[in-house]
Amino acid sequence: MQGLITWVKGIVCYSILTAVFSELLPSKYYKYIKLYMGLLFILLFLSPVVKLFHLEDVMEDFFNKESLKIELADKSFELELKQQEIYEELLKEYNQQLTEELSLFLEERGYQLVSTELVWNEDTESKTFGEVAALKLTVGYEGDKNTDIYVDRIQVEVFQRQKENGEEKALKNELANFYNIDASNINVSIQGGGDR
Repeated sequence: MQGLITWVKGIVCYSILTAVFSELLPSKYYKYIKLYMGLLFILLFLSPVVKLFHLEDVMEDFFNKESLKIELADKSFELELKQQEIYEELLKEYNQQLTEELSLFLEERGYQLVSTELVWNEDTESKTFGEVAALKLTVGYEGDKNTDIYVDRIQVEVFQRQKENGEEKALKNELANFYNIDASNINVSIQGGGDR
């Protein structure tokens, strides 16, 4: 009879502890609280059976293995997040480095880089992983003060010039050769219009 009273007291204490923990701790820890309190409830609920059959060691091994699995899953998730942050930081550095290279490349030819869009090959299975897949540039003439664009109003116009001019085509071909990219994946637009 004493064992039954102890068992009921344990369940009542468990209920009070669960309520206190769920109210006091932040919601981001709720899944951990729920897990450990659930394991504790199973242990508490089965304690008379465990004592009867002397299964304390078996239960302890089971709970240790389960808590280790959960801890490993959490560590794996944290590692994934860190790897993603590192990857994004490297991509940002590569973009900055290539933008600086492009700027120098264009300055040597009398242009200045206004804006650039880079597309990297992010397919890890590909042999060309990490290489530039496509490039879109807006270029101005070196020393041109009119490279900044200010918009007072938006107006829709139909442009007659649909094809790239000779200067844009030549620059596009040079960039394709320099970066070993297919010329169809490069878009060059020189501000200020056509040939000088």
